[in-house]
Amino acid sequence: MRHLREDLDNNAESLMKNVVLYHCWSWI
Repeated sequence: MRHLREDLDNNAESLMKNVVLYHCWSWI
């Protein structure tokens, strides 16, 4: 379960980074 939770946290983190990058690119 701990591993699964870590994977979910990592996915959420990368997802947020992708969203931020997407917003930055759309602003350019």
